[in-house]
Amino acid sequence: MRIAISNVSSVLVSLVLLSACCNARAEDESQGVRFPVLEPGSSGSVAVSTANLTLGGDNNNEAVHLDLELTGTTSSLSLHFPPFSWPGEGVTYPDRHFPELRVTLNGAPTEVASRTVAMFGGADITAEVNAAGFDPFVIASQPIVEPQRGAEAAFTQLQKRGAIEASEGGAYLANWTAGRDVTISFGQGAVQRLGLNYNARPAFHTMSELDADLSLDDYCITRDGLISALGKPTSKNIFYVTENYAIPVGVSGAPRELHVTLAPWVGDPDFPQLLRVFCSADRKPVIAGRSGISHDAAAGADGIVQVLMIRGAPVPGGP
Repeated sequence: MRIAISNVSSVLVSLVLLSACCNARAEDESQGVRFPVLEPGSSGSVAVSTANLTLGGDNNNEAVHLDLELTGTTSSLSLHFPPFSWPGEGVTYPDRHFPELRVTLNGAPTEVASRTVAMFGGADITAEVNAAGFDPFVIASQPIVEPQRGAEAAFTQLQKRGAIEASEGGAYLANWTAGRDVTISFGQGAVQRLGLNYNARPAFHTMSELDADLSLDDYCITRDGLISALGKPTSKNIFYVTENYAIPVGVSGAPRELHVTLAPWVGDPDFPQLLRVFCSADRKPVIAGRSGISHDAAAGADGIVQVLMIRGAPVPGGP
């Protein structure tokens, strides 16, 4: 990754403005960032007997609360957050390592073993990055780094590697990737209740009208059914924002039972149309608006449940 910055101060001001406007999106389209699938430990086996997913909350439409009832003999589960570099200025989801993740075990908060890995040129440079006084995930917010007092030698070593580069404007830029591995240990007992709490980072797309090729199979609804559920537009000129929430709810496959709750939608007065839909256990569409819904649901064979959200609003300045 090579970045040319001629005016560092203007970049920093832009970053501050972006962080201050938490609901603004600099992108019209994003693939989102998927939360990783839980993986069983190296020994034993595990399956999800029941999964209860709540999407949304009192003040956060993207809050995820997942309660899993696990059966099996494994002593741990793991989450692998793939390495990433600085994703760029104005990217909607810069913190791709889900730092807000909170875990409960049998109803009580539990500590997890979290290992951060910094990579450059195929080599693990975590120790070198730490020795230079940096959190490897500094790249999530911005790539500009400065030598730390007492750690100048480690900083210079990272420069020699190429893991820190000087920009055209004279700033130093972190040039590594960072990933995260989380291990959740279990105690004794054939049945464990695991809770995961984090914020979803859904894929989204802005369009001037509902695309004819919008794939709807994952939500068990037809295009005609979708248009009917959305209702009559409030204006002839409408733009839509679609969001796809792909949330893992299983381990080594789909849970035996799944229940999904969509909390009442918070805010968005500028979008008079709002629809959310997912598949019921018998593969029928479950449709909700702003008020939310709670229903049995179906996940894919990969253990991932799909929720589609569509918001519609008049084009600004349109008739």
